[in-house]
Amino acid sequence: MDPLCFKVPRNIQETIRVEHWRLPSFYDRYHFHEECQLTYVEKGSGNLYSDGFNTEFGPDDLYLIGKNVPHVFKSDTVDNEDGKPGETARAITIFFDGDQFTGFLREFPEAHSIVRLINNAQHGIKVAANDNTELKAWVKSLLAADGFERIITLVKILSFITKYKEVQLLSALKYSVKDPIDSNKLNKVF
Repeated sequence: MDPLCFKVPRNIQETIRVEHWRLPSFYDRYHFHEECQLTYVEKGSGNLYSDGFNTEFGPDDLYLIGKNVPHVFKSDTVDNEDGKPGETARAITIFFDGDQFTGFLREFPEAHSIVRLINNAQHGIKVAANDNTELKAWVKSLLAADGFERIITLVKILSFITKYKEVQLLSALKYSVKDPIDSNKLNKVF
């Protein structure tokens, strides 16, 4: 199955896009996008699929997925008592331009671990955040942050992840769409 090229809607004044999802299920299309994606699962469970990995996800999991890495969070379906789908998926997702961040941070020796983390996101990264209230609080604070405060908070989150022990690469291989430009051409037509 070919992944869909997804264009993350971003305001021209926005370096970082923060979305709070409260849905019956996660976005169920196999897709990729130019931005890196950091997703904190508040509620819901299922499987995260990519060409290079397949792993279960659940509440308090945090994932960092690199640019142009095809993926899908496939939700387990849970119906309400009336048999209709309920709000079974809740997550905070941060989209950011990994090249922009690494280009800037590469100039600072203190930030080289963050640059490596963003580069390693091509493997997919899982962070078990269940016991870490500080990490969860920073991610949640991005919902209310704006302007440069968002950038500083994201750098703090990424820095914290570089030092955290409960981090797992999801694939030994790096995966990404080889020529996202062709997919972008299709998106412009449609």
